[in-house]
Amino acid sequence: MFHSAIYAHFCLCTFGFGYILHLSPSKAAETDRNTKRSAEPDFLQRNIGFMLLIIGWAFNVVTTLQIISATWAVNSYSGFSDVALTGGTGSLAMLLLPGVIYMLCSQTLSPIQKNILVFAVCAYLLATMFLSGSRKLQIFYLLTIGLCYYWTKGNYKLNFRKLITSGIVLLFFLDFLYIIRENRMNLTEVGPAFCESIKNFRFIQSIAGEVFAETGLTFYAVVSIVALVPSVFPFEYGMTLVRTIPTILPVGWLFPDFFAKAASTNVINTYTELPVGASLFGDFYWNFGLFGGLIISFLWGRLLAAGTSKFLNNEKFTAVYFTIFFTVLLGVRAGIFELFRPFLMTVVLPALFYHLRVQKKQIHDLAE
Repeated sequence: MFHSAIYAHFCLCTFGFGYILHLSPSKAAETDRNTKRSAEPDFLQRNIGFMLLIIGWAFNVVTTLQIISATWAVNSYSGFSDVALTGGTGSLAMLLLPGVIYMLCSQTLSPIQKNILVFAVCAYLLATMFLSGSRKLQIFYLLTIGLCYYWTKGNYKLNFRKLITSGIVLLFFLDFLYIIRENRMNLTEVGPAFCESIKNFRFIQSIAGEVFAETGLTFYAVVSIVALVPSVFPFEYGMTLVRTIPTILPVGWLFPDFFAKAASTNVINTYTELPVGASLFGDFYWNFGLFGGLIISFLWGRLLAAGTSKFLNNEKFTAVYFTIFFTVLLGVRAGIFELFRPFLMTVVLPALFYHLRVQKKQIHDLAE
């Protein structure tokens, strides 16, 4: 645990150093000026976002109902492992996020329409967390949508009243997460426990510890990898990425063992029998060792900084930035293999479709 903590800490440092090193003062000033600029309405982006939202929401409801049925059948979150969300249904369900992001970034919605859209999606996500006990993707959905919402509001003034209101909402949300975590092995107790916690404010007494506990278990994904590599399992030397890229094709049934070895959850966690998920920094160590992991973390920071400079300086690419931001957030508890499909479905596919539509529109305009 000590060596894993040192490694993870230095990964964060090298990642941050690579990110900051790329953003020169002039680039930061340019980004700040563009932040204050009001983007022109993009109706094409809105229409694409609406289409993605409808498709993504429909398939998300289907997968969510499967999860809820499985978990309530045993009255426990443990039933989640019995649900197979692989294939097209689970992938298309991810389009919910880019649908919301593209609609918000289109700058065609009125403030009331934005509020209704964000409230409806957030209420749906909270309801799925409450009914299923699952918080894996919903938290990252909520964070990304919330930040995108405030970004699109332009020069948002955070006064004292709004600060207090936001703080209260945040406390209730953290309390909600805590209650789900403590009672998701008995789902019928989630509602009563949440109501009781609001009455006695018990959560506030240990808020600092509970906030750290929310992400503390995932740290053991790094611990397991550092402990077992290379003493039990050899370094992958980049093979994780090599095994991941072909998964874009539906050939998993042909080479199940080849793809299964790309995920630390299938290799490391199966050996330790600890359901702690995965970690991007853990995968960096698994592939390239201690110093190699630090170097890759530095390069990862440089790459993300380059994307930030490009995408936030052009309102046409703001939606792409926030979908990439979502994928980066997933790296807290997902490795290279687990990030590949969300990256394709939330970043590449919507951006490619939008680009093709823009090209088609330009050709049509020239023809006229």
